[in-house]
Order: sequence, then structure tokens, then C-alpha cells
Amino acid sequence: LQHYSEAVAAVRQDGVIRGHPGDTAERFFALGFSLEQMHQNLCDLDRVVGEWSDAAADGPVKVAE
Repeated sequence: LQHYSEAVAAVRQDGVIRGHPGDTAERFFALGFSLEQMHQNLCDLDRVVGEWSDAAADGPVKVAE
């Protein structure tokens, strides 16, 4: 993701997208948004799995009756 962000910054700085049709630019930036969203989702998943792992290490969960 870091490499992609750096490449996008270079493309923006160089103005490479300016000469392309609008739908190409939309797809280019939509890909960046999708990758960032996936990154955030994976970070959330990592956090939740860590919480579950910590809870499992603490012992079985008691269910209220």
C-alpha cells in the first residue's frame, strides 16, 4: 500500500492522468480508494483477532443464564 501511495503521488505530481479520459482517471483513483479500504478492513480484522486471542488466553467465556 505504501508503494502504491508513493506511485500515485508521483503520477499526480507528473500530471500523467490529465491526458486520459475521465473514466480512466475515475478507475485509477477508485483503485486507490479500494486498496485503502481493504487496508483498513485488514487492520480492523487484525485488531479483532487479537482481542479474541487475548480473551481465549484468559480462559473460557462464561455465559450468563
